[in-house]
Amino acid sequence: MRVRDITTKTIDETRTLIADFFGLTYDEVQPHEVKGGYAIHINENKEAQTVYKGINPYGNSNRPGKFDFTQENLVRWDSDSKVVKVLF
Repeated sequence: MRVRDITTKTIDETRTLIADFFGLTYDEVQPHEVKGGYAIHINENKEAQTVYKGINPYGNSNRPGKFDFTQENLVRWDSDSKVVKVLF
């Protein structure tokens, strides 16, 4: 009798690249319904916040230049330039 191995976890390479870029764990990067988009939650992670501010100096809140890291931040991987891009 053959048994399927259901413990195998498929690794999303893009998700891994984004996690490495921000210094997050794989589980802290979640696929989003926006095509090619991923949601990251970096409320408590100062290093990830610094990286995010570097790629998005204009802010992510209603006021220009202000950041709200309590919300999810949408990003995508740009395979041409090998960096993360912010989705608005």
